[in-house]
Amino acid sequence: MDRVLSATEELLTDRLFEELTLAEILERAQVSVGAFYARFGNREGLVSPLHDRYDARLAVISARALDPERWRGVPLGQRVRRLVRYGITAYRRNRGLLRALVLEWRLHPERITDAQRERRELFYKRIATVLVGDGSEISHPDPQAAAHFVFLAYGSICRELLLEGRTSVPLPSAFGGDDRALTDELTRNIHGHLAGAALPERE
Repeated sequence: MDRVLSATEELLTDRLFEELTLAEILERAQVSVGAFYARFGNREGLVSPLHDRYDARLAVISARALDPERWRGVPLGQRVRRLVRYGITAYRRNRGLLRALVLEWRLHPERITDAQRERRELFYKRIATVLVGDGSEISHPDPQAAAHFVFLAYGSICRELLLEGRTSVPLPSAFGGDDRALTDELTRNIHGHLAGAALPERE
């Protein structure tokens, strides 16, 4: 199983999931057709185990990296910048796999398991805890809601800019390949939402 999943991830580095053939996955993994079908059923049966394996890696990394004790005393601006930089690096490193998972989530949300949703929710909560900190630097009236919102916005921007491929709409080239500029703009945006000016009066 591990060889098949590793081979699939390697092939996803520069290919879309729907372009992969079972033959090339099995050749790279050195696994027989019979063994594959006994374990996965069909090619689409790879997606959920790929998701679970990615979640397992993410859980180990985030438990360590997002431990609140590691962030105690770090100013809000630095917390935001570090989280943005970590996220961009993760999107770059797992680009092919994440593109396949995002497309699967969008096309077949019914295939997402409750366990996968719960793991993702825990990850969101860990991010929010780091962003809010002790709350002293947050001017937003609802710090938790603000933290969840900026993470949602940040994730959407990263998916569109960093996972762009033949399945995406054309995007502006302002940040083409310049991760420092992208980091600066995302940091400015997130920091501003959490600690910036008050909401203008509603008309």
